[in-house]
Amino acid sequence: MELGDFPESADPNATGIRSTTIYDVPIFEYQPLDETKQQIRLLRLLKTSTSEKLRCDIVIHDLDTLPKYRALSYVWGCPQPTYPLLIQGKCLHIRQNLHRFLHEYTGANRSAVNRYRPPSYGNHDESGELLWVDQICIDQSNVRERNHQVNLMSRIYKQCKSVITW
Repeated sequence: MELGDFPESADPNATGIRSTTIYDVPIFEYQPLDETKQQIRLLRLLKTSTSEKLRCDIVIHDLDTLPKYRALSYVWGCPQPTYPLLIQGKCLHIRQNLHRFLHEYTGANRSAVNRYRPPSYGNHDESGELLWVDQICIDQSNVRERNHQVNLMSRIYKQCKSVITW
């Protein structure tokens, strides 16, 4: 197994090591949001082949100056198993249902997922489409941030160009 190769389920907490996974990939750490500016994080998916691990970047934006993005509404599902998502080269573990969606959305079946895209949205951006996904865009380990972001969710969904239901 090479660096960056993950088994189907790799729980960094199972080893008792919180700073890295068992494959020496650092754990993703969230940059704090400025609550006075009503900021949110957006996920920028990076192009991958079906054999590559999911990769993305996270960008912070003020709610007043958001670019076009789509929001995902989905069922979180069971807490285990978890699957690796590489964010800026660091690992965040996500639940199975979200992992399946991201693979479908970025992989060979993207056309099936995107057929629901409104024509006014435009073509898939080659640099990576922006998505708001609560499990990733909100630091789930930070109760204060979670509470603050939940208060913004109505506005987050109202301002997006479309909502994907999974």
